[in-house]
Amino acid sequence: MNRLLLFSIAILSLIASKSVSQSADSTRLVYSEEAASQQPQHGTKRFKMLYNRFIRAQIEEKTLIKLGVMPTGFGATPDPIWGFRNEIAVEQKLTSAFSLLISAHSSYSRLAKTFDEASISGEVAGRWYFVMNRRIRQGKSANNFSGQYVTMQLIKSLWASNSLEPPASGLTHSWVGFGLGTQRRLSRFGYLDANIGPGYTIRSLNPMPVGIRASILVGFGL
Repeated sequence: MNRLLLFSIAILSLIASKSVSQSADSTRLVYSEEAASQQPQHGTKRFKMLYNRFIRAQIEEKTLIKLGVMPTGFGATPDPIWGFRNEIAVEQKLTSAFSLLISAHSSYSRLAKTFDEASISGEVAGRWYFVMNRRIRQGKSANNFSGQYVTMQLIKSLWASNSLEPPASGLTHSWVGFGLGTQRRLSRFGYLDANIGPGYTIRSLNPMPVGIRASILVGFGL
C-alpha cells in the first residue's frame, strides 16, 4: 500500500513539473512573439518622430520668407539646352488654415546657341491648408507651413525678353489658376514647395489659352 502511494505521488509530481515547464515555455513564446511584433512598431514610430522633427511639424510658424530655385530644362545635344527658375517670396498665415503668398519669379532658358529667353513675373496667391486644423486638434502639427494645400493664384508677367528678331509677341500675359500642392519645411532653413493645376492665360496670342501649370521649388526658408 505504501509503495502504491509513493508511486502515485511520484507520477503526480512528474506530471505537475512537466505542466509547469510547458507553461513557462508558452509564456516565453508569447513574450517573444509580442517582442517581435513590437520591434517594427517601435521602428516605425521612431521614423515618424524623426520625420516630423525634420519637417518641423510641431514648430509654430506664421511667416515664411523663401528663396528657391529649380532647373527647368536640359538636353543632350551638341550645344546645351538648359534653364532655371527662382523665386523670392513671403508667405503669411492669416489663420491657421489660410495664408497669403506674395512672390517674384525670374527665369532664364537657352536653346543651344539659337535662342535665349528671360522673364520676371509677380505672383499673388491665397492658400488653404485643408487638413491643418484637424492635425492641430489631433496634436499632430502646430500652426505652420508643412502641409497640403489648395491655391488660387494670379501670376503677372512684368518683363520678358528673347533673342528672336523681331522679338516674339505675346510674352506679356497674366495667368489665373487653381492648384493642389504640398509644402514641407526641410529642417530649420529649408523648404520644398510643389503644386500643379489648371489655369487660363490672359492677353496671350496662344490659340489654346487654357493649360496646366506645374511648379517645384527647393530652397532656403526663414
